[in-house]
Amino acid sequence: GFSLLEGKEVGGTRIALISNAGFESVAMADLFPTEGAKLAVFSPSTITSLEKILAAVGVAHLQDIRNPLDLTPLADDKVFAQVVETVLADEGVDAVLVSPVPMTTALQTLPASNQHSEDFHREGTFAQRLVDLFHQSRKPLIVNLDAGDLYQPLVNFFQTAGVPVFRKADEAARFLQQYLSFWTRHLP
Repeated sequence: GFSLLEGKEVGGTRIALISNAGFESVAMADLFPTEGAKLAVFSPSTITSLEKILAAVGVAHLQDIRNPLDLTPLADDKVFAQVVETVLADEGVDAVLVSPVPMTTALQTLPASNQHSEDFHREGTFAQRLVDLFHQSRKPLIVNLDAGDLYQPLVNFFQTAGVPVFRKADEAARFLQQYLSFWTRHLP
């Protein structure tokens, strides 16, 4: 499993958790700390940037800007991607676990169909941007998509693009913690 993150740099064990559902955020946070990993603390400049991003869609007042970060189901593709990009840029974050709950009309999480208006293959969608960010960033980034078979095409999309994707939040969190812990123990 570690080969999924080949070429990524491990600078420590500080993990950021990002979701669009409060329950998912809290459930993931409850899995820490194990394996020597810990929740990252966002820098003041990251918090300011995140407040601006979330204010633009009117959700900044709905939650505190802290880790784990709950974007709410109102966060659309653009906002979700901007948040992930901002968190990846924080020097106090060593890795990111993104766990979108796809059952929201704000995100494009289904392939094109005549039964709905979504298409995660469109340019600029959350899925497309996550793939780009995964390949651009030197930091480990993994995705958890804990949803039913309806969202298997999105899982397949991430897998085909080389992005590590899990189907259960606890497995994703445990994997990332073990990965960071292993490399911090075995690197000079």
